Amino acid sequence: MLTQSRHKLVAEAIFWGADYMLWLDADHIFPPDAFARLWARNRAVVGCNYARRCIPTAPTACAAGEGSTTLVYTTEAKAKADAVEEVSHMGFGLCLIHMHVFDLLQAHAEARGDPNFLPLFHFEATHGHVVGEDVFFFAKLRDAGVTAWVDHALSWEIGHIHETIMTNAHADAQRMRWHEQADRSRRRYDDKAAALEEAIDG
Repeated sequence: MLTQSRHKLVAEAIFWGADYMLWLDADHIFPPDAFARLWARNRAVVGCNYARRCIPTAPTACAAGEGSTTLVYTTEAKAKADAVEEVSHMGFGLCLIHMHVFDLLQAHAEARGDPNFLPLFHFEATHGHVVGEDVFFFAKLRDAGVTAWVDHALSWEIGHIHETIMTNAHADAQRMRWHEQADRSRRRYDDKAAALEEAIDG
C-alpha cells in the first residue's frame, strides 16, 4: 500500500533524526544535482512539477489556493527565468521536505486537540475520481500554515517515464487537448450523475 509505505518512511526519518526527506520516484529521470538544487532554494517544502503518465498529458501541480484545481504549467520561459512558484499541491515524484515541517504539523494537531498529525497520506474518492494521497498531504500542510513551492528550472529537466518519457514540454504543447478531454469527462460524469439522481427520485 502506497499510503502505508509513505507513513513508514516518515516514521523512519523521524526516528533516525534526519534533517530532510527527499521523495524521489523510480519512474522519473532527473539531473544528478537535483537534490543540491532543491536544497539551495532554502524552502521548507520545494519540489518539481512534472508531466503525468498519459496522452494527452498535463502537469501535476496546481495553483496556490484552498482546493485549487487550476493546473500550473512549467514552461520553458519560467525555467529560463529560474522561477519558483507557490502551489497548492504537487506530485511526490521529486520533492524535498525539511523535517521541522513535521514538528509544525504535530503542533497544529495538538492545538486542535488531536494527539498527533496522522494520517498524513490518504486517498479520497470525489466527483467520480480519486484524489491522490499527495493532495491530501499538501492540504494538511496548508492547514498548518506551511507553503509548498515548485522549482520550474529543475522541473523543466524532469521526465516521467511512460511508453515514452513525458516532460513539461509535452504538457505545455498538449495543454488544449488535456482540457478538452477533461471537459468531456466532466460532462459525461455530470450526465450520469443526473440520470442516476432522476432514477432514484422517480
